[in-house]
Amino acid sequence: MLSTMQRFPSWSKVLCAGLLLAIPWGCSGSDPASGTGMPTNAGTGTTATSTVGSTGGASSFGSSSVTTTTLGDNGATASTTTTTTATTGTATTGGMTGNCAAGQVECAGLCVMVESDNGNCGGCGMTCQSGQSCQGGVCACQQGLSACAGGCVDLMSDADNCGTCGNACPSGQVCSQGGCALACEQALTECSQSCVDLDASSAHCGSCDNQCQGGQACSGGSCGCAGGGAFCGGECVDTSTSNSHCGECDNACTGGQTCNAGSCVCPQGQLFCNEQCRNVSQDPAHCGSCDESCDSGQSCVNASCQCNGGQTLCNDGCVDTMTDPANCGSCGNACASGGCSNGTCNPVQGTGELVGWASVSGDGVNTTTGGEGGEVVSVNGSSALSSAASGSTPRVVQVTGNINIGELDVGSNKTIVGMSSSVTINGGIKINGEQNVIIRNLNINGSSSDAGGGDGIHIQDSHHIWVDHVEIWDSPDGNLDINDYSNWITVSWSIFRYTHTGAHRFSNLIGSGDGETQDQNRLKVTWHHNWWSENVHERMPRVRFGQVHVFNNYYTSSGNNYCIRAGHMANIRVENNYFENVDSPHELDADNATMSASGNEYPGSTGARETRGTAFSPPYPYTPESASAARSAVMASAGPQ
Repeated sequence: MLSTMQRFPSWSKVLCAGLLLAIPWGCSGSDPASGTGMPTNAGTGTTATSTVGSTGGASSFGSSSVTTTTLGDNGATASTTTTTTATTGTATTGGMTGNCAAGQVECAGLCVMVESDNGNCGGCGMTCQSGQSCQGGVCACQQGLSACAGGCVDLMSDADNCGTCGNACPSGQVCSQGGCALACEQALTECSQSCVDLDASSAHCGSCDNQCQGGQACSGGSCGCAGGGAFCGGECVDTSTSNSHCGECDNACTGGQTCNAGSCVCPQGQLFCNEQCRNVSQDPAHCGSCDESCDSGQSCVNASCQCNGGQTLCNDGCVDTMTDPANCGSCGNACASGGCSNGTCNPVQGTGELVGWASVSGDGVNTTTGGEGGEVVSVNGSSALSSAASGSTPRVVQVTGNINIGELDVGSNKTIVGMSSSVTINGGIKINGEQNVIIRNLNINGSSSDAGGGDGIHIQDSHHIWVDHVEIWDSPDGNLDINDYSNWITVSWSIFRYTHTGAHRFSNLIGSGDGETQDQNRLKVTWHHNWWSENVHERMPRVRFGQVHVFNNYYTSSGNNYCIRAGHMANIRVENNYFENVDSPHELDADNATMSASGNEYPGSTGARETRGTAFSPPYPYTPESASAARSAVMASAGPQ
């Protein structure tokens, strides 16, 4: 309950009838404004305090009383309490003090300023509570404190009055900044009504509610992955073993690799080739190492390319040496016939072996073998072909593709063989001053030839030459011409033709002129199982000087001028040939020419069938077929195979 001075600090203090009263209306007991003895606006609980001297006369008091009057509603007295205190001093009268200075009051024998004395604030004995100070006769709290039951308190830190008077914090909590909080131990912080260690709490790492994610732990106030892990894609991963994050985040192992010690590796025994783990001990595309591919027909066994059962590795390819004509019986053993059976070369179709003058010993050479026994080289370009065909080193040159070459010069001891029936030389072949040469299984389009002035094959001053299973057409000069001291030659199983009916369709000339006397006893040539087909006009063949054996050939070049002509000093044996619908199958063109004919057939043919004398007897073995049988054999087997 507040004193009158506390509730009405502006009232004056007046000594009335021995009482020191703090009232606004004076001793008359009436409010000058209202005419009543008590203020009409005083409510219940209004207190008036007075001090009454009881002894001591006018100048001193033996005792004093402090009376506190509690006023009820409408000014009625509710209760009166008188406190008697022994006092000394001088009585005051009319606001004056006997022994105290002006403005002072004697309380308990002391003169005090009731306006500021904490023990006598507003009146003697009016003591301010702890934390209060007397200001203008009124007890008030110091700055920053608030008056609550029990004294002045700091609402920001008082656990019994936290934030507001009477708001007591629950047991175990303290008041902090005007709010109740847990009383956390040192180094702990209150977060969400719990005391936590911000250095180690995964839910409150470094600050409240900062939660570590994806398996991270809190250490030193920072979220991190334990055990050296990395935070990748929202989770902690072990980059030493993670296939998705190997060594670092987002480095994914692919192609069958797994992560080992932070590196993507293939399983043991495998290599990473072309973005995929490969078993290099078995993969034929990566045998032993990446991109080391096995050749056709090979398998990869224990990291090594091996041929399948029954095959042999020859020139980087697996072949069956029992049937491969280029490797018949052993690597590099090329069959001149183009056929291999049971590891043995087949004879040239229609013959059991080389037949004719090319098989006869002479000029220091026993027979014609070409590049047999030498290295085997495969070519498919003009430069490679020219290089392989040059020189005198024995060599088998396998032509695998069509080649454009104006003139191919072929050296001694060579076999030039096409590896399929379609291999074509666009140009010409020249054999000049060479020996022991085989040309086999080739198509020769002579229309662009520069050899010997435009021959498909030009043979000059050479011996022991065998031309077998070729087809030659459209050469500007001759399809195959032989001259200038050449000797020991066989032409077999070949086709000669033209695709046009223009001038100079003269196929085969032997001996270039009557004056070439050095050709006497030379130009020994055998022609067997050949076919002169469409549009050949003359020279099938036309001969000077030579001993020429023509047997088992087939003629169908209708519209021609003549087929066989015996010129200056020619000696020709025409035997078991089939002349079909042609003109002048064989004729003489010189008085000194010899030509005999036997066993020939001439269905539909007209013109000369001349003979003179008895031709030479071949010194080599041969067994001619009948003309009709020869026709069938030539149609079936002549040309490239």
